[in-house]
Amino acid sequence: MKSMEYFKVSLIFFILVSLIPVSVFGYSNSPTVSIWTDKTTYCIGDSITVYYKVSYGTNTTAYVDIIDYSTGGKTVYLRNNTKINTNTTYYFKSTVGGPTGTEKLKIVGKTSSSSSSSATCSFKINNCSSNNNTNITNKSSTPTNNTDKYSSRFSSTDDVLRTIRNSDSSIKSVSLGQIDSGYDFLTTFNFISPATGAVGYIYKFASCMNGSGVYDGIFYASTKNGYTSCGSLIIVDKKEATDPWNWIWCSFKTISPMDITDKETVRVKLYKIEIDNRFIAYYASYNWSGNNVESNILKALGGKVVDYRVQDVPKMGILD
Repeated sequence: MKSMEYFKVSLIFFILVSLIPVSVFGYSNSPTVSIWTDKTTYCIGDSITVYYKVSYGTNTTAYVDIIDYSTGGKTVYLRNNTKINTNTTYYFKSTVGGPTGTEKLKIVGKTSSSSSSSATCSFKINNCSSNNNTNITNKSSTPTNNTDKYSSRFSSTDDVLRTIRNSDSSIKSVSLGQIDSGYDFLTTFNFISPATGAVGYIYKFASCMNGSGVYDGIFYASTKNGYTSCGSLIIVDKKEATDPWNWIWCSFKTISPMDITDKETVRVKLYKIEIDNRFIAYYASYNWSGNNVESNILKALGGKVVDYRVQDVPKMGILD
């Protein structure tokens, strides 16, 4: 009789265990897929590098489709059921075609034992040759009001971002279009927890901006002199885009006032900087006093601060 009861208990335990989702033991039913490009803006004829990755709990085989939704209205499979290894970053190079506009890439990936996941990224295509010809024409004749209105020492948003990256050798960064893989990037630093506190707030701010439109920008971090500096900069060219009002919305959406109740806080700075007559920089920054990266970036940008805000965030606990 006791052996029969033991058998029943064992059978019930076996059934319960078999019903527990695999994710409880550390594996998700679907992988995390990522796709990004080396830049967010290109000229027709430029070289482009596309990176992609399938992340999963174990190292196994995955299969991916990469689809290009071109500015010309075509849908092209760049990779079709291609076999790769999980937890490994792959890339390929190509040449940017036309016409001008915003082009989208989509990746769909799965393992043999999982359901599929997808992700997208976008980039802008400009006809730089045409723009250069226009500029040469203007210089050889009387400058137009438009030329005067948008004059700048920087030639493009990429030029501004390059200046930011070169302003301090300790800066490590990813483009705004790569922000979905930004958490993996942050884990290369010795942060106690990269998804919390001021670092987590700025990460969520950058992710919000990336999800709200196609903007050129970077997400960076530095541990210069053993002190943390982290920030996100979005650069807008007034010749090409309108003022993104959503930067204020993203700064408040990222954190609820309930998050800071009865918690020790740190302060994140939010700048809106007008650079010459052409560019606007939206800058979210957290910087310890022993690290001067923020100061170096502001000096490199120059310009005029036209809006300045501060946001108190929990020292630990933004994304937990």
